[in-house]
Amino acid sequence: MQIYCFGDSITEGCWDEQGGWVDRLKRRLYAGNIDEGCQPPTIFNLGVSGQRSDHLLKRIAPEIEYRTDDGEERMIFIQVGANDATYIPEQHTFKTPPEAYRNNIVELIKKAQMYSSRITMLTITPVNESVTMAGEKVRRNEYVVEYNNLISDVARQQGVTILDIYTAFQVQGPNDLLCADGLHPNSGGHALICDMVFRNIQ
Repeated sequence: MQIYCFGDSITEGCWDEQGGWVDRLKRRLYAGNIDEGCQPPTIFNLGVSGQRSDHLLKRIAPEIEYRTDDGEERMIFIQVGANDATYIPEQHTFKTPPEAYRNNIVELIKKAQMYSSRITMLTITPVNESVTMAGEKVRRNEYVVEYNNLISDVARQQGVTILDIYTAFQVQGPNDLLCADGLHPNSGGHALICDMVFRNIQ
């Protein structure tokens, strides 16, 4: 099996000493399969720091094409939107306005469906507003919720799985799962995402 994990710096694993949720997932799946004498899945961490949905839309198909093995089943995880949902006060707009973001998610899913029927969308993680409300870029949880609602609506319409990372963080206490920058998950946050994705794969 091939597992593709697309996204931004959160998928990439920034600010986690263990490499982020994708690297954690790889170690967990490898250990389980090797212990049982099975071939472990091939996992690709395709998170790129700073990327938005429009960036990912341009590269999702080529990234899969470069790595595709037609003899293997594929799973695709997509976690993108934290940068899209950033508000720029000076410009009075978001980095990616909501309707444009919605259209990008539709197209992302359609492109992914060309390669796999097992697609999962991860919602955007919450932010610590005491840190993220100041400066040239403003991040608020009400914006995150708005964009997560778009993810959920599109995913349901397209018939793909949703992992509600946002709610899971809220249940455990979001600020305890975030780094000092108020945006990126800390080690505990990445461990939680890894657990949710691992259960989804199982």
